[in-house]
Amino acid sequence: MVSPDAESGPVLPRPMAIYTRDARSGVADIVYVVGAGTTALSAVAVGEAVVVTGPLGRGFTVHDDTERILLIGRGVGVGAMTTVAQDLAGRPVRVAAVLSGRHDASIIGADVRACRADVRRVTDADGTSGVPVLRERLHRAFDGDPPQQS
Repeated sequence: MVSPDAESGPVLPRPMAIYTRDARSGVADIVYVVGAGTTALSAVAVGEAVVVTGPLGRGFTVHDDTERILLIGRGVGVGAMTTVAQDLAGRPVRVAAVLSGRHDASIIGADVRACRADVRRVTDADGTSGVPVLRERLHRAFDGDPPQQS
């Protein structure tokens, strides 16, 4: 959870996921500007203080013998996918990813595509993001060669 300091904006923290990170430089990118709170966060300058609560949740472990993996994310949840895809970029793992959003313009995840992933975009607007439709689509795509981890 991230929020600007108490003087600069909304007090309520916003759930965030790290979108990309570079361990060598210590830089992490968080990308998700939707409303007043996240707009205030996007205006925070380098070096300014923010309040961070976390990490929250549980990370992902990709087993060393994994050859095929399926990543599925929607909205801020895509951030968890981008970091896994980033970690897998140098490994011989076939990555399939589902990026979901309300409409095409709301889908984030360019870094998943940059990591040689087979990307499927699904949206509420075109009716492809509903669980039954997506389940059928994934069964058709992976029945012959299912991911080892998802």
